[in-house]
Amino acid sequence: MVVDDNPEILEVVGEVLCSLGHEFDTATCQDEARRLLGEHQYSYHLLDLEIPVRPNRGFPRIQNGENLLREIATRRNGRPEPILVMTGHGTDSPKLAVQMMKLGADDYITKPFATVGRTLDRAILEALETDGHRPRRRHVAATPTTDADVPLEPFTGGELTFFHSHVDLLGVTIISDRGTGQCMAILNQLRRKSGRGQYVRMSGEELATAIQAAGGVGTITGCVQTLRRNIINRLRKTGIAVGRDDVIQHDQQGYCLHDSITVHDGDTAEFPSHVPADVPANHPHVPAQVPAGTELNPRQRWIVVQLGQGVRIQRAMVEREFGVGEKTAKRDLSHLVHLGMIEYRRMGREGAYRLVRETGDLRAE
Repeated sequence: MVVDDNPEILEVVGEVLCSLGHEFDTATCQDEARRLLGEHQYSYHLLDLEIPVRPNRGFPRIQNGENLLREIATRRNGRPEPILVMTGHGTDSPKLAVQMMKLGADDYITKPFATVGRTLDRAILEALETDGHRPRRRHVAATPTTDADVPLEPFTGGELTFFHSHVDLLGVTIISDRGTGQCMAILNQLRRKSGRGQYVRMSGEELATAIQAAGGVGTITGCVQTLRRNIINRLRKTGIAVGRDDVIQHDQQGYCLHDSITVHDGDTAEFPSHVPADVPANHPHVPAQVPAGTELNPRQRWIVVQLGQGVRIQRAMVEREFGVGEKTAKRDLSHLVHLGMIEYRRMGREGAYRLVRETGDLRAE
């Protein structure tokens, strides 16, 4: 886990971890780090002390980082899980170093990171060797091969297929909805096309807002790096050499899918297709009683997909997702209700839309 509220530092650290082949999560505040600690177990931690308590609120304090350091040290409960503190010039005094060690830190490294000598890479590897531990790596099930066994062909594009719980590229799973599901959420944003038929381009800030990432831009940076790393490593096992920007491109204007990528929705046993052959624009979750020839606009298709995945949809979610007004969102939802595809159910003080079975009952997925 990497904790720092500076997007530039997160970018630098992310590149180092990608080079080492380590998967990671990022947090920009104490609360986000606590949430991640509650959901995952990590091989090691990189921690900046001067962080805020909450995202986009308050101000950074060294005491916040010290409290988090103490909490991480307590949670590991004797496990080989080194903690490296990243300090800025001016806060790397011997007195502070002693205090960090007392709180549970295993080592520290100063920012900006050295490019020769004791680099961040070296500090991480030294900490892992001292602790007698290696970071866990996640693998996909495949026939065991080595790079020498597989002649590599250059990646020239292909199908990106979205299922309800994972995404495949050329038939290889590159991400699932395990954990926070933020990587899948980012891909669901980038799969959309503009009115000109081109994939949308979104900045890190726009993506963070769209997927409601508590860690802000840092979360987006980490997720994109994870996606790129998975794509490169997993397709390499099948003999395909993918470049860093061959699937997800990034420039000063933001992130977007490469135009050599085609997007499809996949069917699974849990969500079989019910769409008649002459309803080309409908999604597989559209029930069979919808009249042939009925076409759904992109917003309505998105609503149906989300509902099919068990997400409870409210009007405001449609407005945020597509940047439309209340009237447009209401019109889209009302049309789906009129078709008998969805219905509105009140649950407590709030209500939400759900899919309807052909019998009138709600889907149980």
